This record gives sequence, C-alpha cells and structure tokens, in this order.
Amino acid sequence: MFCGLLKSRHIMTGCERDRPAAVCHNYLVLTFKIFSMGMYSMINTIDKNTEKLFSVVKGNYYLQSADDNDIRQLIQLSNLKTYSKGSYVFMEGEEVSAFYIVITGKIEINMNNHKFSEKIFNILGPGHLLGLSEIFNCHGIYTTNALCEKDCTLAAISKNNFHSMIEKLPSLAHAICMIMGNMIGELRQELSLSNAEVKVMSYLKSLMSDSGVLRDGCLYIPRHVTYDKLSKMLNITRETTSRVFKNLKERKIIDVFKNSYKIININAINSVVPDYSCLSHYHDFEDDSLLS
Repeated sequence: MFCGLLKSRHIMTGCERDRPAAVCHNYLVLTFKIFSMGMYSMINTIDKNTEKLFSVVKGNYYLQSADDNDIRQLIQLSNLKTYSKGSYVFMEGEEVSAFYIVITGKIEINMNNHKFSEKIFNILGPGHLLGLSEIFNCHGIYTTNALCEKDCTLAAISKNNFHSMIEKLPSLAHAICMIMGNMIGELRQELSLSNAEVKVMSYLKSLMSDSGVLRDGCLYIPRHVTYDKLSKMLNITRETTSRVFKNLKERKIIDVFKNSYKIININAINSVVPDYSCLSHYHDFEDDSLLS
C-alpha cells in the first residue's frame, strides 16, 4: 500500500517538478506516519477483538483446562459472522461447513420429529460451542436447526481448519473430548428420566454446573427460557412445568426471579440428580441482574 503511494503520479509530480526536496521529504514522512498510525490502529483493534473472544471462550468451563495458546490459535482460524434475530445459522440436512463459538446473542437448538412437532434441545449463549457434534458426524450434515432468538455474533471455524488444528493442539482436543463426553452423559440421563420433577431438577442441575454463581451460601443461575420453551425441551406440558416449579418453591428448594433461579437447597437437587460437577465449578458473583 505504501509503495503504491510512492508511485502515485500526484506525489511524484509534486515532488519532482513543483516542490523543493525538503518539502518532498516532509510530505513522504507525513504520509508514512499516517499510514503507520492506520496500521497500528487496525492491529490494535484486531488484538482487542481477539482478547474479547478469548475471554468469552475461557468462560466455558470445559475449555478452561485448554492451554491459552491453543485457544488463541483456534481464535486466529475463526471468522466473525453476524446473524439477525429469526435467522438460522444452519438447518437440518445442510452440509456441515463449520462449527461456531457464540460470542453474543442466544440460539435455540431444535429439530422437527416425524410428527412434524418441534423438539427443543437447548438454548446456547456466549461461550457455548455450536455444531460441535455435527463436525464429527460421518454423514457430514447438520442434524438440528440453529435458530437465532436474538441478533447474534459468532466465530466460525471451518471444518477443514478444525480437523487440521485438532491434531496439533492436544489440550484443546482433550477439552473437546470432555465436552462430548458430558453431552453423551446428559443425553443418557435425559432418556432415562420419566418423572417431571426429576426432569426439571436435572435441567436446573445442568445450569448450576454451566453458569452457577455463588452468593451468601445460595446459588443463582440465569433464567434463559420461558416455561413454554422449557416444556418442549423436557417433553412435559406447560401446566406440569408450572406445577413443578411452584412445588419446588413451596418446599424452599428454589426461588424464582424474573431473570434467574435461586437455588436455596443445593443438596436437595444433588440428592436427586447424579453429580456431574462440584461447587468449585461455580463462579464468584458478578452480575446483579440475576437478583431481579
């Protein structure tokens, strides 16, 4: 770019024909400084974006064990993509092209069963990985829909880049194996559950492990979904979901706020649902919005 400026006819003509050598030199120095400042600003912006994305990725508990340099190499292979509310990142049957890291927004993972009714599997937020299981799928197609419930920003890592990278970064490969193992464990548990209360408590337990925040001996977890969506996720009716939460609240196991659930009796949930984690997974309290 700078060489192109030097070869510009305007600069050459001004310097050689109309201006003294000293003026020409100062003009070129000024041009170089402006160019350098622009490059510095661009590099500084890239560094800030990388660190922001790094912070989001490290917020995922299962990726905290991965080496920081490995995560940064993963980020360097990614491309930022934005999606508007109501759009799909991918749909069932489409060819797998990439997996994604959610940076901002909220994404619903769903699919349509043989009766053409919708089954909601999960709601993903910042730090979650999207399309990870499909990238290992031997059929090479997405098996679910990824619907943006809000405007979203994602970091996309192509399938080819991911496979070549995973062979070179062992700590990241180990972390991803942990994530896949946890997904299998949760799926087996879901298939084995029949009691509505146990299903709800299992859902709360998964949130406790993933995004629980300790304060004053109680645990706060974000309330991401409505009872309607949660009912579809757990394959129970909306009325049953409301009744279970009311019962848990009356027994002082939980309390329900607009933006969060307060887990009052952690032991009561742990005694019913197999323990996939421990209190050391929970974060220090930082977000006052969970109290409302």
